[in-house]
Order: sequence, then C-alpha cells, then structure tokens
Amino acid sequence: MQVDELKTGSGNRLDVSGLTVGDQPAVINFNSSDFKFNVTPGSSKIYFPLSGTWAFDDNDFPSVINLTVNNEVFALQMFSPVREFVDNTMQVKFIRPFCPGVSVPDKTGAVSYIYTFERQ
Repeated sequence: MQVDELKTGSGNRLDVSGLTVGDQPAVINFNSSDFKFNVTPGSSKIYFPLSGTWAFDDNDFPSVINLTVNNEVFALQMFSPVREFVDNTMQVKFIRPFCPGVSVPDKTGAVSYIYTFERQ
C-alpha cells in the first residue's frame, strides 16, 4: 500500500501491491541473538536497507523497529505488536525520506509504503 503523506483525510492510499510485490514476495529475517536483519527482496520493491542491525524503540512496548546501516537509521513504524506464538503477520510503514534539499514542515517524507509480512 502506498500512502500520500502530504494529503490528509481519505483518498491518500493507493494499493500498488500488484506493481511492487511481483511473483516472489520479500522475506525479512530478524535475528534476536545478534540483532542483525536481512531482507531477501524476491521480486518485490523494497525501499529500506536489505541488511544491517535492528532495535526496537522500546523493548517492553515497541512501536518502531529501527534499522541501522552505516550509522543511518531507517524507522519502520509497527501497526501492532508481533507476539511470538500469537501473531502470524507483521505490518510496518516506511516513510521514504525527501530528496536532499527538499523539506516540508512537520513531514519526513512525501510517500510511505505499508508492508505486510507473514510469519514463515
């Protein structure tokens, strides 16, 4: 799902999964022992890094997964908690940053993408 971050109210979402997922969905692995992550993109379009380290914003009540690569942090906003034996899907939102030199007050990007991952 693509979201127009600059438009408020209804009509700011567009289902682009037919264009971005392809025939092989992406797979993301989070290793909880060394806190590294790895994305196998398959035929999907992924706008965040494919490998690096990860951390929750709050280990007790996480709402963001921070992906770090070369000291740059990419935030994946979580839509709900992911409990180990209960939840089979993880839905996250990634806001694509503006191009260098572009800024809009109170916004970090113009477009975001909502990814839904299924537990393997």
